[in-house]
Amino acid sequence: MEIPDESTLRKLYIEPLYSEKIEQIRKIVGQNPVYFIVDETMDACKRSVLNILVGTFNGEYSKPMLLREIVLESTNSTTVSQSIMDSFYKLWPNGIKYENVWLILSDQAKYMIKAVNSIRNLFPNIHHISCIVHALHLVCEDIRNSFENADKFVANFKKILSKSPKRIQKYKKSTELPLPPQPVVTRWGTWLNTCFFHIDNFKKIKTFLQKLSDESKAIKNAKELVNTEELENEFIQINEFRFLPKIIEKLETQGLRAAAQMEMLKEVQTKLGDRYLEKLESSISKNPDLKRFFENKDLEFKVKTTYAPLTSVDVERSFSRLKNILTDDRHKLTPDNMEKLIVIQYNAFLE
Repeated sequence: MEIPDESTLRKLYIEPLYSEKIEQIRKIVGQNPVYFIVDETMDACKRSVLNILVGTFNGEYSKPMLLREIVLESTNSTTVSQSIMDSFYKLWPNGIKYENVWLILSDQAKYMIKAVNSIRNLFPNIHHISCIVHALHLVCEDIRNSFENADKFVANFKKILSKSPKRIQKYKKSTELPLPPQPVVTRWGTWLNTCFFHIDNFKKIKTFLQKLSDESKAIKNAKELVNTEELENEFIQINEFRFLPKIIEKLETQGLRAAAQMEMLKEVQTKLGDRYLEKLESSISKNPDLKRFFENKDLEFKVKTTYAPLTSVDVERSFSRLKNILTDDRHKLTPDNMEKLIVIQYNAFLE
C-alpha cells in the first residue's frame, strides 16, 4: 500500500492523537491533588521553550505527564506565570481546581520564583520547591571554578581529541582506553566525572601527550599542565568529591520517595567541606517552600505526597525528546504542531 505523505499524516492524525492524550491526562488526574514541573530551555531554532509536566498525588508513584510545551516570545516572570495559568486551564477546561494544586517544582531562576509568587495567592495549598539537583549542580560549578589548572587541562584535552580522527586513533592505540567522558558545563556533574577519568588514568594520558609531535596550542598547554605539581594537587582534592555525581545520578532515578531524596541531600551536606557546604546551604535557603513542605503535619498530605518529586529531571527528559523531534531539517515545524507531537511522544506510556 502507498505510504501517506507526511503532510497528510500531520493534518489527519496528529490532532485526534493529541486530543486523546490530553483526555487521558485529565482522566488520570481526576479529583486528585497534583504537582507540576516547570522548566525552560532553548530549542534548535533558538527559541525559548517552556515545558510543563503534571503528576498526581495519591500516595503512589505517579509518572509525570507532559501537559504543555509553549514557545515564549520572551522569558520573564509574566510570560511564565501566564503559561502556567494557561496550563491549568488546559487541564481543567471547566474551571481550575485551585485547591488541588499542591506543588510546583522549578529551578531557582529569579524569574521562575517571581512567576510562581505572582499566582500563589490563588492556590490555598500550593508549595513551590526548586529542584535540589540544581542546587547540587551549583556546588559542582563552584568546585570547577575553584580548580583553575584542572579546568584548563580538561578543556585542552577535549580540544586535542575534538574533530581529529588521527589523534583519537593515536590515543586509543597508546592508552587502550575509551574516550574520556564529554564535560558539559551545563550538565549535572559531568565535569567532575571527566576529572575522575583523568585521575584514574593519569599515567596513560600523560604518556599519550608526550608522544604527540604536533604542537598545537591545546597540546602545548596540556603538556605544560600535566607535568606540574599544581595539577596533581588539584586532582587529589577533586578526587574527594566522587560521591557528588553518584548522588546526582541516584536522584535522577524515577519513583524515589520524597524522604529518600531528602536523605541524599543530607548525605551531601555531611560530606562537603565548609566552603562548598556554605554554597549549598545558600542555595537551599533560597528554596521557597522546601522546609514548609516537609513540616506539614496533616496526615492526608503526608501520605499522598510520599512520592513527591524534588528534582526536575523528568522535564529534562522531555527536552531530550524535543531534540529528537526538532531536527536540523524540521525547523519549519510550527510551535503548535511541535507541541502536539511531543505531547503524543512523551506520553506514549499512557494507555
